Amino acid sequence: MKEPVRGKSPPRRVTPGHLLGFGRGPHYYVYLLATLIVLLIISAVTERLVVRIVEQLIMIGTLISGTLATGRTPIQIALTVTAAFVMFVAGWARLFVPETYWLTVIWLIFSFLFFSRVTLALAWDIFSSRAHVSASLLYGAVSVYLLMGFTFANAHFLLETVAPGSYQCGAPQCHQDPVSPAYLYFSFVTLATVGYGDIVPLSRVAGMLAYMEAIAGQMYVAILVARLVGMQLSQSRD
Repeated sequence: MKEPVRGKSPPRRVTPGHLLGFGRGPHYYVYLLATLIVLLIISAVTERLVVRIVEQLIMIGTLISGTLATGRTPIQIALTVTAAFVMFVAGWARLFVPETYWLTVIWLIFSFLFFSRVTLALAWDIFSSRAHVSASLLYGAVSVYLLMGFTFANAHFLLETVAPGSYQCGAPQCHQDPVSPAYLYFSFVTLATVGYGDIVPLSRVAGMLAYMEAIAGQMYVAILVARLVGMQLSQSRD
């Protein structure tokens, strides 16, 4: 008798919560949100080396929580960890060795890859969720919005690094060391479609990044509200 043909087994799913030993569920979103908020606040006072070291320590929490919040299969976890590791090493190297062009470019590339990977994975989890609206789901939704700002901030800074003159900056942040908080500020101002005009994109690519970020920010909020309302109505009927 022939054995039944078995189909290809799906990729093994790894629950991030099991890696930390606190079970299943999306409650780890709150750790990611907390580290992102602290990172936003401390980025405004990074002139001193001690503060920049603290910023890197907080970034470790962001890397860990981001990896745990979005890793589902071993391949996904490996990709996220690789980007996080290179980002971590390059970030610490920038503190203690003379900053070079290639060190900055490598740091920005892998920062962009890490934040974009976590942003897309977490957004997929939020919009594909069939669970009821909960605090954890809202933590994840807010985290996606903040992650979008960090992702585009790295893209703006990377573009200015490889193509100087892509942005005209009249803000004081652009003349301080480090200059990265200036692009974080510009990113969130653009994401919220405020546009103070102190940092202006000059090149076509910079302009494209700016309007793509503005569109993404507005569409995300609109779609998220519609999704949450639909989930709440469905929950009420049940």
